[in-house]
Amino acid sequence: MISRAAAIRISSEHFPKGPEELAKRLGIEVFVSPLAGVDGWCVRGPHTVIRVNSNSSPSRQRFTLFENDFSFRQSVAASFGTVKKKCNGQNLGDAIKFFYENYVGTKYTGSEAEALRSPAGRKYARLYLERWFK
Repeated sequence: MISRAAAIRISSEHFPKGPEELAKRLGIEVFVSPLAGVDGWCVRGPHTVIRVNSNSSPSRQRFTLFENDFSFRQSVAASFGTVKKKCNGQNLGDAIKFFYENYVGTKYTGSEAEALRSPAGRKYARLYLERWFK
């Protein structure tokens, strides 16, 4: 994963194709094709795939591209905020350990836990928590 600042920079530099460029840089496979009854769907895991409805407007396609992932990232960010409070005064390694012991497998299960346990998920956790811990 990449930092929020890097994601914003990439989105700005590649406007209006920011979501597409982010997906490419994150190694997420995106397919655009006609779908019935939905704007898109996402399968998360070691190899994330997003399918977007080609019948939707271009702006709706871009929104759909990251709408499912956004709620998950917001939830993880809130959990990191709790880790910050509970691990105040500890080092980065302890904060990461606390997060994985107390959230991954309990609050985040299934494909979400797999995503957080993946090398990219571990990198994301480390980069996020590095803001507060050394």
